[in-house]
Amino acid sequence: MASLITLAEQFVISKLAQETAPVAPNMGASQIIIVLAGFLGAVGIGFFILASYLWLNANYSPQMAAALTGLVSVGIAGLLALGALAVMQYKVRMLKRMKNDINETIDIALKSLNHLLEEPTTQNPKTSALVASLAGFVTADKILH
Repeated sequence: MASLITLAEQFVISKLAQETAPVAPNMGASQIIIVLAGFLGAVGIGFFILASYLWLNANYSPQMAAALTGLVSVGIAGLLALGALAVMQYKVRMLKRMKNDINETIDIALKSLNHLLEEPTTQNPKTSALVASLAGFVTADKILH
């Protein structure tokens, strides 16, 4: 049983020591700053697109300037979408890795627990059967009443 407790302690310590701990920080003022930065970034991109259109309009016909500005805008949007997709794929990989780590830890803990319970069960089969039956009756009594 001591090995099970040390294994659990090691798992918790390793997860807390990671930089990507699954604990959400308190998001108060930082959310406002992030929203403000996103808004100002969108306004800046809007002015960039307008400036591109005005510069292209001075050098090309208005239709060509609008088409080129739209093409650049779609290209930027595609790059942003690819970046967002890459971030999502990275997060999915991290979650799968964390899930695999947890599954391995649980598997090791269950094997250790099985090893600890196997010896007394084989040495005292009648007592083990009696304890299992009593546990079943108590559980059924709690569930049904």
